Amino acid sequence: MPHIPRSLFANINNPCLTRNRSWQVCSPGEQEPAAMDKIAHIAYSITRSDLKDLIAALIYKQQEQGAEAEIIHVVRETDIAHVLKIRGINVYTYTKAEGPDIRLMFKLGKFIRSHGFNIVHAHSPEIAVHAAIAAKIGRAKSIFSCHWLTAKPLSRYVRALNNHIVATSEFVQRKLFKEKYLQDKKMKIIYDGIDEQMYMQNFGINAENVNREKLGLQPDSFILGNTGALVKEEDQASLLKAFRKLRAKGMNAELIFTGEGPLRKDLEKKAQLYKIADHVHFLSERLSRVEFLQLFDVLVHCAHKEAYPFTLLEAMASGTPVIATKIGANAEVILERQTGYLVPCGFPERIDSAIMRLNAIKTLPKEMGVQSRLHVQKDFSISSMAARYLELYHS
Repeated sequence: MPHIPRSLFANINNPCLTRNRSWQVCSPGEQEPAAMDKIAHIAYSITRSDLKDLIAALIYKQQEQGAEAEIIHVVRETDIAHVLKIRGINVYTYTKAEGPDIRLMFKLGKFIRSHGFNIVHAHSPEIAVHAAIAAKIGRAKSIFSCHWLTAKPLSRYVRALNNHIVATSEFVQRKLFKEKYLQDKKMKIIYDGIDEQMYMQNFGINAENVNREKLGLQPDSFILGNTGALVKEEDQASLLKAFRKLRAKGMNAELIFTGEGPLRKDLEKKAQLYKIADHVHFLSERLSRVEFLQLFDVLVHCAHKEAYPFTLLEAMASGTPVIATKIGANAEVILERQTGYLVPCGFPERIDSAIMRLNAIKTLPKEMGVQSRLHVQKDFSISSMAARYLELYHS
């Protein structure tokens, strides 16, 4: 970067001064050249498919908005970011030693500066301090997004060194605020978004084209769906109990499980014991995820384990209302009685009553489905997420 006299910075808002990798001065009367952000997303061992997909989708959207965005992937041993490379995203890989790695900080800082990045955006708590120090060495702004909670509290240096910390939900923010040194009014909430177009394309067509008879479903039945892994934390046992009550009340309903897991045989035995086995279907790979979500009249999510509610957002983007346990960020995603219902953990009777309310008015599921899609588009899409980050980068 050429030397810039300090006098040029006397009025930083001068419209004839902008940074686009290098500083340019425009002549009087000229339009200001469009500034282009160059963003380095830094993540540590991207093994989680949801985080990998999230970062990739965010980068695509930022590129659409006119920014340059790339990934610096820090690993211990192996480079598993090849999936992102296949998608056409530049990925630079570095290895990290155990504990604080001073050498890595300076390597990253030198790379950031030489490549002209002006934004460093870290996505993993394990690398947040390294990324922030590297950003300072590289003269870039640093942001850390806390996508999930870890057993260990965040280092106090994460707050001290970053320009901004982002919590991906109010639930995560409340947990972070338990550490006094993280109690900061400037901490922002930016919800993780989904690629809503993936779930909105062919809306309604997929469900209409599904041959219900081949799947063992009655043509006019009300379909409950669950996409969770068949494990204890997902509590499909409570859903089976609720479904037994619905069938006993004469409701023409079918229940579909699309997940797999160690509890499948146990759930099959329970369905036999409850005499509802003919109406409980373990379909797994029979349809795509989007086709299943659009086929369901309602998604029922009974999990006890707190996690970011991507599944709920995917269902809502597909035009499917949701019933979910009141844990984690679920209450921030679901608009009660508009896009679905919240129920307490481990209470089958509450699941039963929520489904009965939804089924009581024939048009209600579709009406809720429309509201769900609009809600996701407005507040939980990749587009809205990218726009909020862009605003934060420039604040």
